[in-house]
Amino acid sequence: MPLQVRFSPAWDDYLMFYSVSARSGLRPDGHNPRHILDLFAEQVAAQRALSVPMPTDPSARAVAMECLRRIGETGGTQNVDVSAETHRAFREETGMTLGRWRYAARMRIARDLLAGGAPPSAVARRIGYAHLPTFSVAFSRFHGLSPRDYQQREAERDR
Repeated sequence: MPLQVRFSPAWDDYLMFYSVSARSGLRPDGHNPRHILDLFAEQVAAQRALSVPMPTDPSARAVAMECLRRIGETGGTQNVDVSAETHRAFREETGMTLGRWRYAARMRIARDLLAGGAPPSAVARRIGYAHLPTFSVAFSRFHGLSPRDYQQREAERDR
């Protein structure tokens, strides 16, 4: 399943300019071919942030955004360096430890992907689980339903 990101129509010209620049010889001075990918990564993180409570403390928010950006990457978010103050801010502002918050973020993103029709095996890989059974247990523990049961319930609601 390809990663989908929504941008407002106001971004159309800008995105088209960078897309053409990235795929052709028409490159302005100072062109950075990674810029378009960075824009998409930022937008993905912003969309994911809608699924979880976000801290307002600047350092905690920066860590949260980095965690959201790295969900599903090999090694995930385990190597994000976090100060004790940032851990305290997470607990105070979200009611969760950083580890619990990362878990909740992954499960809420999984829920959104499943509701959009993605197969559970693809969702498991997308959020960083190597094995579907491990993902199914984690999802069931968090949401109270297996991924398949959740999808079936959502499909029935849409009818």
